[in-house]
This record gives sequence, structure tokens and C-alpha cells, in this order.
Amino acid sequence: MNNTTDNTMTAFMTDTISYKLHLIQMKREALDAEHEDLMVAEDWLSQGPHPEGAEYKGNGSWLHSAGGIFAITWRPGFVYLATSCAGGGVFKTLAEAVACLDGVRDGIRGRAKA
Repeated sequence: MNNTTDNTMTAFMTDTISYKLHLIQMKREALDAEHEDLMVAEDWLSQGPHPEGAEYKGNGSWLHSAGGIFAITWRPGFVYLATSCAGGGVFKTLAEAVACLDGVRDGIRGRAKA
């Protein structure tokens, strides 16, 4: 066969129902594995401990009076994104993220008293 015929055959093969179903099955298996990993992480995070000042809301997120904290999977383990009206940051531990938002909260309270 020549190159033109080979390219045409390859293009047709990737359009076959069996090829597309095979790709979908592979993607489904990858998503199932990722879902399982996320459910294990959610279970671990929900067990705590949860620092004072942060209420666990599920799905790797905490509510704090000055903002929110979100767990980000980072191999190995997690990092924590703290967000507030004053900005935010990424921290190695949940306690550091809570301390950041405690500082924001205290700063807001200090300005309100002034």
C-alpha cells in the first residue's frame, strides 16, 4: 500500500464503533480509578482532626469565619488552599491554612474596632 492509502485506512479505523467503544471503556476505567482515589481521600479528610475555627463541610473543604480552605491532592498527600477577601495562599498543613485565616479574621476585627 502507499502512504495515502495507509493514512486513509488509519483515519477510518479511528472512526469505527469498536475503536470508539474501546476508547470510552479505557477512559471509564481511568475515571473509576480516579473516583476511587478521591473517595479514599474524602474519607480520610472527613475523619479529622479538624482544627478549631474551621468547620469541615465535606469534599475536602472547610468553612472558616474569614474564608474557606480547600484540600488539593499533592503527591504524596495534600496541600491546603486558604482563600479570603484579603487574598489567600497554599499551605503544607491544614493548621497553617487555619492560622492564616485566623490572622485575616483578627485583622478584620482590629480594623472594625478602629
